[in-house]
Amino acid sequence: MARITEHDILAILDQGTDVDSTVDLSMMVTLATEYYDGVFDSGDHSTALAKEIERLLGAHFTASTLEPQANREKLGPAEQTLMAKQGMRLEATTYGQQALIADHTGKLAQAQEAKRGFEVYCVEIPTE
Repeated sequence: MARITEHDILAILDQGTDVDSTVDLSMMVTLATEYYDGVFDSGDHSTALAKEIERLLGAHFTASTLEPQANREKLGPAEQTLMAKQGMRLEATTYGQQALIADHTGKLAQAQEAKRGFEVYCVEIPTE
């Protein structure tokens, strides 16, 4: 069951964000909830901290998909470098970074490092 709402995510996004209250963030709520529940056991965090980490995860998913964050801006001649890069995981946004810091168990960081993939087996078939 989700600990957060769409409003909770919108409340912590940076002021001046391009994401407004008309955007459907239900997918981000679901992603944050499923991610949190898949990583942590009940009792790993207090109810309040669990909600805050889930809210940060929701903001991370929103920012990384709908609102890439700038890590460098220049006024003249205009230049902007976006922070969200593929493969940076939770470090790609300030919200993800805060979620990692808030998790005192270290499980969130460990979950990022877990290798997910598949193995390829090669079998040589003789041809004649």
